Amino acid sequence: MDRVTKLCEQAIGKNQDEDYILRPSTHATSLERSGNARLLVNVLRAPDLQDIVTSYSSNDRQALRAQTKYKFFAKTAIWLVFLAVITAAVAAALPLDDILSLKGAQHQARLIAIIFLFLALMGAFGILFWLETSKPYVRWHEARGRAEMARKDLFRAVFAAKAIDGPVQGESPLLPLKLEYFRRYLLDDQILYYYKRGDEHAGAERRKKIFWGLANIGILLTIIATFLVGVIAPLSEQGASPLLHLVPDTITGYLQRFEIAHIDSYLLAGGIILAGLFGVLLSFSLLDGAKGNAVRFQNSFENLVSLRENGLDKARAKALLDDEHGVKHFVDSIMAQISAEHQDWVKIQATPVVNAVAPTHTHDAPPPTAPMPSPAE
Repeated sequence: MDRVTKLCEQAIGKNQDEDYILRPSTHATSLERSGNARLLVNVLRAPDLQDIVTSYSSNDRQALRAQTKYKFFAKTAIWLVFLAVITAAVAAALPLDDILSLKGAQHQARLIAIIFLFLALMGAFGILFWLETSKPYVRWHEARGRAEMARKDLFRAVFAAKAIDGPVQGESPLLPLKLEYFRRYLLDDQILYYYKRGDEHAGAERRKKIFWGLANIGILLTIIATFLVGVIAPLSEQGASPLLHLVPDTITGYLQRFEIAHIDSYLLAGGIILAGLFGVLLSFSLLDGAKGNAVRFQNSFENLVSLRENGLDKARAKALLDDEHGVKHFVDSIMAQISAEHQDWVKIQATPVVNAVAPTHTHDAPPPTAPMPSPAE
């Protein structure tokens, strides 16, 4: 690494976990201490940059609120439907009079189940109606798209700024400083973001597989229980198999309490509950999108790492030559990789183009591109 690039990198500072937060004025204050980044400090203190930060912060808060509401109420509706399924299965399918040895238990349980069933379904359908009318899913993605468009606008505005005067003795040139600012606060930050979120989604996918495994074990146990009740119990009554001598009398005695006539009830109840559980797992899987996100985020992480390894040094060399076109080509390749997630939710033609520059700079804004993902998602 050449001396100028090294000085610029030192001025920008080391990466931190909160680099995703847009705060150019704070960055400018920190850069002042380096003593060689005056030109970039002037750019970061431009009033228009703060307007972009305000736009980002407002839309980011809206996106987080809408996301929280959508996921909470959607999962609540799923659980309400599942509870309604369990209630119906237990009350309607199982022979509660025989199981509880209490006359009238079936009738009372069904009355309670009917009330609870309708309340749960009313709650679930009420939530679904609210989700359709209030549209938190749409508001979440639209706000996130606007927020990430603002993030893009900030870095575009930084690169659009041109200093009238050049660096004095002991100062670093502006273009290498811009590149290192972009490298730390966007490129490296997004690499870390995709790595962490990809790992989180992969962990969620692993937990889902474990849960599916437990569900399969539950199905196996249900089959075994059905076999015991439907085959072992009646055979034990008749003493039809010498193998039954291997089964303790306490177990066969307990099994004989169940009537073979009710085996269809147990199968029906168990099947309904397992079907409901399958619906819950499938709904959660589609809602969270862990599997798809794990693959997508891992690919994005690897792509950004590859672009950094293959392009950053070349861009640094071009920055030293004040080759704005060469640096812009590298920046645009990064933008293209990290901008796809929200681009379908933003009407670019309806978004005002923001030209943020320092008072002593001119404007040269490039065409807009799509927004970028956020660590909050």
